Amino acid sequence: MTFGEKLRQYRTKQKMTQQEAAQGAGISRRTYLYYESGEKYPRSKETVQRLADLFGVDINRLLPEDDEYLFQQFHELPADKQEELFRQMASVFFQSRQIPQERKQLVFENITALYQQAADTNAALEFSEP
Repeated sequence: MTFGEKLRQYRTKQKMTQQEAAQGAGISRRTYLYYESGEKYPRSKETVQRLADLFGVDINRLLPEDDEYLFQQFHELPADKQEELFRQMASVFFQSRQIPQERKQLVFENITALYQQAADTNAALEFSEP
């Protein structure tokens, strides 16, 4: 179930209008409509937390089960934050004792190369758009 579908489900369960949900979360009705329709996602964890509090559920119940949300959230981060998060994820992966050290190095080199390739592609696209 997507983030928007979950919002709609909890809002209707609480018998709230979209306006009431928006006001309760401290956001505009238009923003809430974007969230519920799936067109946009909250940019901050605080907004998701306010929505969870409003509906009386744990924040994890609102998080979507689709990868698109995580992908979009990652790409909305500034480049330095993306790199920091990438390094943190890689360090968790490489702390596994089940992977031989030489394989860890190979995987790390490949991930780094893919990351750099994606960054180069994104930079090229930014300059080619009108």
